Amino acid sequence: MKKNLVCVGIVLIFGSLLFASSITAQDSVSVVSYNLNKDWLKMIEGVPWFTPQQKERARYMWGNRTSFTTHAKLWYSDTVSYYCDIPDEEEIRFGYTQDPFLIRRNFSTMTTYDVIKWLGKTQVIEDTLIMPQWKILNDVREIAGHICMSAAITDTVKGQYIVAWFALDIASPAGPERLCGLPGLILGVEINNGALEIMAQSVTKEPLTTQLDIPHRFNGKKIKGKHITETGYQLMVQKYMDEKRETMDYPFWGIRY
Repeated sequence: MKKNLVCVGIVLIFGSLLFASSITAQDSVSVVSYNLNKDWLKMIEGVPWFTPQQKERARYMWGNRTSFTTHAKLWYSDTVSYYCDIPDEEEIRFGYTQDPFLIRRNFSTMTTYDVIKWLGKTQVIEDTLIMPQWKILNDVREIAGHICMSAAITDTVKGQYIVAWFALDIASPAGPERLCGLPGLILGVEINNGALEIMAQSVTKEPLTTQLDIPHRFNGKKIKGKHITETGYQLMVQKYMDEKRETMDYPFWGIRY
């Protein structure tokens, strides 16, 4: 009888450990912390319709004070990713209000749900997810302790050449901003020769609560916006860029770089 009780006790303990470990795995989510370094001068110099005089004027005005850093996070599981800006302590202290930039991807259903403030109006982009057509390159570098390989794509609407660095040891198609679709998690991005650099600082885990849910609230308020398709959003961006080209204005005061 004692042997049987001991065996039953061992089985129960082993089973509870397995159950606890499975719950722990299900109740955690991977999170990537990114730094976004923006160089205004390089952004201005990259506008193709700007004259040499306009670029020279920008160099004179900005001098050596051309770059600043913001922060963002990406939460991801095997099937879903969610990305948004993270205000720093100074912004929170002074009550800085961020515009919503909430990017959600469901890789199992191949759908998007993005909330983006566009020229003062909130747009909800809900559509089928179309993966970018990346070209895999040969460069390799280490980012946040992970060996990464490079890939490139050209955004013909915004006129941007984008190089992404994806981790060889993290098999996830997720990435920062609206970028995804590589055979590994995107940990680094360089746009237009460093006009914008996005670099992962850490890849960790945290308890899973609502990080991967469809966002219905932002800063405590219910999200209200016009629902559009990806094609509709790209047409809006194209029209805006065309208008700025005609007026010879800088386009990236009004939209995200």
